[in-house]
Amino acid sequence: MLLSTNLRRFLRLFSAIAILIPLMAAAGEYETARPSADDVQITSTPAGVEFATWGVTPAKPAPTLIILSGNMKDSLTRGSFLRAGELLAPKGYLCVTIDLPNHGAEAKPGYSNLSGWGKRAAAGDDFVAEFNDRMKQVVDHLITQGLTDPERIAVTGTSRGGFMAIRYAAFDQRIKCAVGYAPVTDLRRLKEFDLALDVPSVDSMSLEAYVPQLVGRPILIMIGDRDERVGTDAAYLFARKLSEAAVATDVPSQVELRILSEPRGHSMPSSVGLSAARWIYRILEGEELPTK
Repeated sequence: MLLSTNLRRFLRLFSAIAILIPLMAAAGEYETARPSADDVQITSTPAGVEFATWGVTPAKPAPTLIILSGNMKDSLTRGSFLRAGELLAPKGYLCVTIDLPNHGAEAKPGYSNLSGWGKRAAAGDDFVAEFNDRMKQVVDHLITQGLTDPERIAVTGTSRGGFMAIRYAAFDQRIKCAVGYAPVTDLRRLKEFDLALDVPSVDSMSLEAYVPQLVGRPILIMIGDRDERVGTDAAYLFARKLSEAAVATDVPSQVELRILSEPRGHSMPSSVGLSAARWIYRILEGEELPTK
């Protein structure tokens, strides 16, 4: 894919933003953990919303990391989705997830995965609103049960999960920071939404429509430099909208865009987990992520 003129100019003139960050310490210096399927606990809120957790049941409200990808067990057991959770869980973070719309237990015949999103969008169905309601019920429940510290909640997600993570941050102001790994930012960039070309509500669901709710808040976007699936330039344009809105409203811009050398396209290098964990820890704890 040929990069847009704006993106080429961005990469040439603002290389300080297009980051390949050399990590200050090797990942091996940090304590990590990855659960098996048996370590993941699946339960429900009083209203019946299923969610999954990983981590020791905290004795007091704990910092909480919401991890979003597709179905619950994959989110908490696959390294390509878990990412920062591998480093934050050993520091006492509770890791939480729910099924995305049309994934896992939320899939319906003929309406599964991203194709289900596209079909629902074509019918004018705001599937994100349904997701936000379920996710909020889980967060409310965890806070009520004394498991989650409402002042230390972060949300992360990969690709479609990154889209949902940032959309949820826009919806729930208790989210202190959000990370999108190669996130979908514009739903129209997905081939699954071709059948919804004439549906205006698709634009109102994409991330640009939620800039007012996100401006000035810590948002970290990491994406490969040749991502044709979700669009490197789309991620850049969304980040620029957040930055421009911060200037217009005279608030500090806390958006970070990291465009990474990634020859595999819609993928992320393994180093992003450590980079994200350190970023989240600085925001929620006010200090650097401790090593072993």
